[in-house]
Amino acid sequence: MINLPKFLTISQIKNDLKEKKYSTVELVDACIERIEENNPVLNAVVIKNYDNARELAKQADEKIEKGEGRLLEGIPGISKQVFCQKGLQSDSCSKMLDGFISPYESTVTGRLKDAGIIMLGSANMDEFGMGSANENSAYGKANSCYIRNMDGKRVTPGGSSGGSAASVSSGFSAFAMGSDTGGSVRQPAALNGLVGIKPTYGRCSRYGMIAFASSFDTAGVLTNNVDDAALLMRTMAGHDKNDSTCLDIPVEDYLKRIDGGVKGLKIGIPIECSGFSGMNKEIVNSWNMVAKKLEEAGAEVREVSLKNISHGIAVYYALASAEASSNLSKYDGIRYGYRAKDPKNLEDLYVRSRAEGFGDEVKRRIFLGTYVLSSDFECNYYKKARQVRNIIYQDFQNAFKEVDAILMPTTPDVARSCDEKVSVMQNYIGDILTVPVSVAGIPSISVPTCMSSSGLPIGMQIVANKFQEGLLFQIAKEVEILMEFCKIFN
Repeated sequence: MINLPKFLTISQIKNDLKEKKYSTVELVDACIERIEENNPVLNAVVIKNYDNARELAKQADEKIEKGEGRLLEGIPGISKQVFCQKGLQSDSCSKMLDGFISPYESTVTGRLKDAGIIMLGSANMDEFGMGSANENSAYGKANSCYIRNMDGKRVTPGGSSGGSAASVSSGFSAFAMGSDTGGSVRQPAALNGLVGIKPTYGRCSRYGMIAFASSFDTAGVLTNNVDDAALLMRTMAGHDKNDSTCLDIPVEDYLKRIDGGVKGLKIGIPIECSGFSGMNKEIVNSWNMVAKKLEEAGAEVREVSLKNISHGIAVYYALASAEASSNLSKYDGIRYGYRAKDPKNLEDLYVRSRAEGFGDEVKRRIFLGTYVLSSDFECNYYKKARQVRNIIYQDFQNAFKEVDAILMPTTPDVARSCDEKVSVMQNYIGDILTVPVSVAGIPSISVPTCMSSSGLPIGMQIVANKFQEGLLFQIAKEVEILMEFCKIFN
């Protein structure tokens, strides 16, 4: 068995396969062995696809030997359980969809597989993407590979893409797919020392992605470095006729400009963010350090105002819950999904199927969404939230008239311990820095910057205007170089 480094990168794997340091079969077997050894504690991978992966590895070796290898030939990956994969159980980690074998492939997983990616399995997640700590899964909670040095306690990997983040940070694969509705790629990326990209809404297809909130849901990836994220996003992105919200806008080759540096760029620092209560001082210090280093590298750093950013949480949970209430109404025990046993009548079938099939957090958001959509409250909550959503978007647009990109922390604090109990509102408020970007539908990337005194990762997010992913990768690459976070694991 080959000795794989924990810090897996696509570029290194491609080079090793080219130089025949190991075969794709050996690589896949080593990843599977690592999963089997560590997953009982982490519970990061919930659906395993080993036989298919080994067969694809054999085919990859044959292609590489003939010089016919594709762009991502033989690269091992893991998909979040929210993406349908043909022939595999695709249940969004919900009892409601237990046993559902997808008859088709999501567009984004299909594009990666067509480029040569080998999916080893599917990762744990909060049920239907609703959660911030991967505690709401029908498979049980996922755990991070990080342990807090002050008390030896294992910490949460974040959510809802917690299983995806734990998989990459534990070296199960070179990358993992995630979905970001209100921060579910960026927050786990920050808590696990990873790069996590949420592209512009409409940049990647949502076809084959089990819906939570349709005007927010966005496919993304988690990787160990910026180059890998750029390569994967270039492969995934682009128009799809199967998704009417996926826009027909050309996708640039992000790697061509990734080494462009930051000289001459204007970077904004939102003055409102530093005033949020509960901000970890070490995160604020890291934020200031990154801003200083960018300035020394030639960027112009200036303050900007996002005066309505604090309303993002209220807007998000009103609108996303309303959309969840609508999207999840189809799970009624009739057509597909979980069905209650021995119902007394049709109403009993509806009620018990949904009560037994959905977890507590999903039911909470359905209740909230149904409430804000009710005739008595729609004007006061749903319509008002849509108006404020546009105001928040305009705040970002006004800021982008002054700066090219915005730098802000990804999370207000580092990861909490797995056994620490927090209120529902504390969980929601933990997304206060990621949600406004999702509300605006603009792209953002989280980049690891340093370790806290408790031995846990800290991440910063860079935000740009619509369809400016290339600029995000360019700045993120410079932050990666300046902060040298990856050297911690070399």
